[in-house]
Amino acid sequence: MSSIDSIRRSQFSTADLPPEQRFSAWRDTIGTLYDVQPHAGQSSSAFEATLDNLLINGQLMLTHCTTRAQRFTRSAFRAAADGLDHYLLQIHISGEQQVKRGKQHATIKPGGLLVIDLAEKHEALSTDFNNISLIIPRPLLAPLLDQPDGQQGRVLPADNPLVALAVNHLTTLVRVADALDEADAQTLVLPTLQLMAGSLNGSPDSVPAGDRAVYGSLLLQARLYITSRLHESISVDKLCGHLNCSPATLSRVFKRHNGVRAYIQEQRLRMAARRLVSQRDAHLRISDIACECGFSSDAHFSRAFRQRFGLSPSDARNLGAVPPTKRPGFGQGTTSEPREYERWVMESLT
Repeated sequence: MSSIDSIRRSQFSTADLPPEQRFSAWRDTIGTLYDVQPHAGQSSSAFEATLDNLLINGQLMLTHCTTRAQRFTRSAFRAAADGLDHYLLQIHISGEQQVKRGKQHATIKPGGLLVIDLAEKHEALSTDFNNISLIIPRPLLAPLLDQPDGQQGRVLPADNPLVALAVNHLTTLVRVADALDEADAQTLVLPTLQLMAGSLNGSPDSVPAGDRAVYGSLLLQARLYITSRLHESISVDKLCGHLNCSPATLSRVFKRHNGVRAYIQEQRLRMAARRLVSQRDAHLRISDIACECGFSSDAHFSRAFRQRFGLSPSDARNLGAVPPTKRPGFGQGTTSEPREYERWVMESLT
């Protein structure tokens, strides 16, 4: 990316649209990340939304959003199939969101910090709100986190001093956004990442150290190895040989993923979900895709897929015949042409 592109801005607003078109236009735009529904009892004709976006050095995306009460969802299938692999850190200036985390619910209030992992299922119900979000590709932030895969749905309270630092940093970025220039973009990324990681880790000076650093490095190497070999039979012995580690160490590295075999199965299912909705693979039989994703049995693949995503591989394949913005669970909207916000998320933040 050239220096002239280091700071890029875009805006979205429903203000100039006819009332009956406002919510569908918003659904198109935010549908890149979530599926949305108006709050029960709220007329879509009364809907309004604004979204100011700043892309910093092609790496960090800062958004300032004001909109009405609504429900946000991101299904497990969608999180696998659309391939987004980002963290979204969000603070509320006004309004609240109730977020589901497993069987529990947490509420993000003004001054607090919400962490959304776009690779995971997400459900939230909001009031009218004014918030700021920072979208960060996983490869930039994950190496700095103690628990990179345990962040989804975390709500950090406003009375935490480290959270207050992160909140102040994001609100300051929004406040000075119009004055930021190309030189600023080059110097903002690393300090922002370090501050956000320190807040999530719970220490201003925290970086993965000692055993955590070793395990983090091994996990990254293991992921790269597994991702490039999902079509093959991946044995624990071969993986340990590649990493030069013992089975016991490998077990500790993948403890948060319920073990290495569960992790491999999850990645195979995610790859299959992406390929089943991809037009590039539309000519392939479902059984061919299953085989190329490492499943030796069609019956096992079908069972595992339905159990993981709540729909059959055939249902997923049928979604692939529908334009992305029209798919249930993929942002149902009125246009198929992506705007800047959508392009940034899908293309720039990789």
